[in-house]
Amino acid sequence: MAENCSQFPPSSEVYFKELTVQEKVLVGVSTLLCVGVLLLFADKVWFILRHYGNRGLPRLIKHKSLVLVGLYPVAAVTSLLAVFIPRSTLLCDFLASSYLAVCLYEFTSLIVLYFGGKSQLIHTAQATGFRLRTPPCCCCCCCCPTVKVTARNLTRLQMMVMQTAFIQPIVSFVSVVLWTDDKYNPNVTTPNSPATYLSAISTVSTLCAVYGLVILFWSTRRYLATHSVTPKFLVMQLVLLANNLQRAVLRVLADSGVPVCVGSLGSSVRADAIQHELVIAEMFLLAFFARLVYRKPVMQEMTQGNASPENDVNCNSYDDIDDDSFMSKGSTLNGTSYRALGDTVSYQSDENTMHPSHFSLSCDE
Repeated sequence: MAENCSQFPPSSEVYFKELTVQEKVLVGVSTLLCVGVLLLFADKVWFILRHYGNRGLPRLIKHKSLVLVGLYPVAAVTSLLAVFIPRSTLLCDFLASSYLAVCLYEFTSLIVLYFGGKSQLIHTAQATGFRLRTPPCCCCCCCCPTVKVTARNLTRLQMMVMQTAFIQPIVSFVSVVLWTDDKYNPNVTTPNSPATYLSAISTVSTLCAVYGLVILFWSTRRYLATHSVTPKFLVMQLVLLANNLQRAVLRVLADSGVPVCVGSLGSSVRADAIQHELVIAEMFLLAFFARLVYRKPVMQEMTQGNASPENDVNCNSYDDIDDDSFMSKGSTLNGTSYRALGDTVSYQSDENTMHPSHFSLSCDE
């Protein structure tokens, strides 16, 4: 086969004609893995809809969790479409990056909801403070202080994360518009190329969002251990690495001629295909791990002194509280007050053993 390398993505017919048998097998495996991601997503959605409440805080947490678990099928499906139709790569990457930007902000909102609202977060995390010396921007800056946890500082962190949910879609949309007029090529980063400046804006926006999210996460993770916030944070950050750092590495290799040109498929075309196939495999693994962390009971255990009903976002009826959830926390509770999705629950027992008949529920309006 004569080589006529082109860095422009070919049509799907030309692309599949020039694939080797091994590459076609990889496409088939990627398709099966994508189906597996969708099945795992359906299982997580079924669990969340069945076991999360429908009123007040439980409902808000349910909605945020559904958005977050949808990250993996969105990334997998868009990557599979880019594998089958190489010319749709820019549009598929636009959809995946925009959804990821939304998920970054939704995760900050989920952390606030786990506390029961902003006032409860501020009251609980005051002893820790917001540590500004954190990655990815200021991990080596010794001059960065630890600031107080206040409503204003919390809002600033949320704005740092929220901006990427607006900037990323705008940058991606402008990129697609310029690409339709042959003025945008992500593989060309010369001073006269729009891709250079659009990529810089996107990178700065992402770094600011991740920096704000990491500050909030490190300041609150010790208080939310029962909500598995750390593994939830990790599975989301790994998606970010797969969509940004991994793609950047492969594009640098493509500029150096790796992978080599085959037929009319240039290095950048083959690198994009490898990137999307890797993303699909990674999303399958992350979706499986996310299935485990999002299937844990949404229960926050707090000491008697930390329970603060007046700071709750909502005070709901206890129709959704099930006795087995409390029994699973252990038989000896001795002086512990539980907050089940924002509601304060106390108990009375003569033998320090919790039984369904011994519950005494209180809810201050």
